[in-house]
This record gives sequence, C-alpha cells and structure tokens, in this order.
Amino acid sequence: MTVEPVMADVDFGVDPIPDFYERTAALQATGRRVVPVRFNGGLAWLILKHADLERAYADEEGLPAAPAYERHTVPIEGRTILAMTGEEHRIQRALVSSAFQPAAIRRLVDRALVPIANSLIDAFRGHAEVDLAQAFARVYPFSVISHMLTIPIADEKNVIDWVFMMLRYFWEPEKAMAARAKLDAYVKPIVEARRRDPGDDIISRLT
Repeated sequence: MTVEPVMADVDFGVDPIPDFYERTAALQATGRRVVPVRFNGGLAWLILKHADLERAYADEEGLPAAPAYERHTVPIEGRTILAMTGEEHRIQRALVSSAFQPAAIRRLVDRALVPIANSLIDAFRGHAEVDLAQAFARVYPFSVISHMLTIPIADEKNVIDWVFMMLRYFWEPEKAMAARAKLDAYVKPIVEARRRDPGDDIISRLT
C-alpha cells in the first residue's frame, strides 16, 4: 500500500511554510488527527492534536524516543542522555539533575536568570525594531547554560553558532560535523582544566 502525503506541494522539513498554521488548521477542520507529510525528502507523520502529541511523548513503551535520537542526534552529538533508556539513563541523569532542581534554579534567578535577561533587553536600546526570536529567544537559553557551565562570556557567540549549526545535522550534515569539530577543539581544553582544578559547575561534576 502506497501512502500519499497530504499537501505534497511542501516539504515540512526544509521548505519555508509561512502559512503553516493555516495549513494545519485546515487539516484539523477535516477531523484528521495524524496525517502523512513530506519531510526532508521522505515521509513523516504529522500529529495535529495537542492531546495526541502529549500522549505520544509520554508513551515511551509504544513510541520510544531513543531510536529517533540514535538516528538524528547520536551521529552529531554522541551518545547523550537523550538517547539512553532504563538504568543507563537513570544513572547519567542523576549526575546532572541536582543543577536543575527547583532550589538550584531559585538560586540562579538573581545570580544569572534576571541579569542575563536584563542585559539582552538593554541591548535593544536605540533600535526602532528588534527581532525577539534572534535577539533574545535564540540567545537567552544558551547564555544561561553558558553561565552554568562557566564558559567564558567572550566566546559565547561562537559556541552558540556552532551549537545551532550542529542542530542542523539532519539537513546539512557536513557543515554540522565541521561545527562539531570546532566545538570539540574549544571544549577539550576547558574539560582538561576543570579536571585539574574543579569548581562548582556542571563540567567539573561530570569530569
């Protein structure tokens, strides 16, 4: 049986879709909950209902996440916690979970979360218009993680650029691998330094 994608005029993985919400609303109006679509030259299934998507993410037995991460994450990032299951996942998660507990995050509010947000917003001064996605949403989470890892602030932009290119592995594998090589070369001396002189940061805990 051949499965024909709906809205075959667009590839949901690579094409810009300015009317994405209108398209998905039209599909939802037909009463369909899952539809086949073109994705990165192949076929994928688009879940249209939030409740169905929530159940799918929670169904680790029926729809395990690890195989997907093995396909699109492990080749570029290595075997991270996202690709692990069971006891292996539990052990690795325990190594870093304390840094993300509510009490730890509360301590970060005044020390990092608010100052970083204010600093990014202060940079808007003098601009008649600002692209919030690029100037704030893209940078803020990485700036927070950089603080938690104690990565030198002067190097932050390069690190962000490398990480975002790595996230494009599925679409631009060669460029993504080149970005990974640059990130590896940057991070290795930091890891070695933390092993010699550990501090109160996530990299030191993991090394």
